[in-house]
Amino acid sequence: MAYVGRGLTTGAQYQKLDTISIDDATTFTMQVGGTAVTPAPEHLILAVNGVIQEPNVGFTLSGSTCTLASAIDNDGGSDTIWGMIAGDAAYAAVTALNNATANELVTVGSTTTELDAEANLTFDGTNLDMPDSIYARFGTGNDLQLYHDGSNSFIQQSGTGALKLATEDSGKAVSIGHTTSETTVNDNLTVTGNLSVTGTGDNTPSFGVSLSGNQSIDDTTQTKITFDTVIWDTDNAFDESSDNRFVVPAGEGGKYVFSSYVMLDGTPNGAPDTLLTSLFKNNADLAETYHHDTSGNNAETRTQTTWLLELAAADYIELYVYQDFGDTYTVRSAYTRFFGYKLAGV
Repeated sequence: MAYVGRGLTTGAQYQKLDTISIDDATTFTMQVGGTAVTPAPEHLILAVNGVIQEPNVGFTLSGSTCTLASAIDNDGGSDTIWGMIAGDAAYAAVTALNNATANELVTVGSTTTELDAEANLTFDGTNLDMPDSIYARFGTGNDLQLYHDGSNSFIQQSGTGALKLATEDSGKAVSIGHTTSETTVNDNLTVTGNLSVTGTGDNTPSFGVSLSGNQSIDDTTQTKITFDTVIWDTDNAFDESSDNRFVVPAGEGGKYVFSSYVMLDGTPNGAPDTLLTSLFKNNADLAETYHHDTSGNNAETRTQTTWLLELAAADYIELYVYQDFGDTYTVRSAYTRFFGYKLAGV
């Protein structure tokens, strides 16, 4: 049958101890051919009055001295004692451990500390423990290495080819990172198929709002446009019911883009007119865009504007208009819109 383990070779042959003569004593010197010997307790077979003594119980050894558990007299007395040293076992390197059964063939590798498996191996233990900076290596050139260096864990490609995380067949999902952990791409990221991004980093908060009806704007008066219809609002950050403003949610400070399109009813013929669109931050006029028409045509007046702002949590943004047409005019609800979103990655 097959043997799994280190191969055995024998050392010295069995050796009988010289005649033991002690008088009501417990100790004697072990000798073979007049020379003191120092066997291990497990290699000494010692019989007292025909009873084999248990090593380290019936006797103990210290160098070449044997001490019995109780005194005997075989120097003219009735006790008998004899001893035999078993051949010392030695271990030799294995060149092959052959077993034709599948999954059980193991051979020694190129060094005495290396084993090569020539078939599948099954590990049935609870844990396979490896200390820091000990590598699990794969590939002829140790191309793939898995290890922990005491601070971080690594899946490292160090040889031929690329490191690919792939499923065996298509249609299988691959997940990277914990749902609440940060995942960092340290260099370029290339996407060859479709990219769908959820969570942070996808230009949210984002909103778009409009008017449910036309709004009157008094002459030479800065008036807030009361956007009361939400087209979309990813974070419920636009208050369309009372304050008609966008409020930066907690933890969402950063750079934002805002865009507006405002249309006012036709102006009087022959009258120069100005339509001013203003972005207010925290109730202060922050930026303005205006349209000044000197053509005198009785036509709608409009502005289209984009702003880039750095905002902090709880900052709020509102849109105001101003006109000096000489009378009250209305903002056209069918064309007036206000949009905003947070920039990702900046």
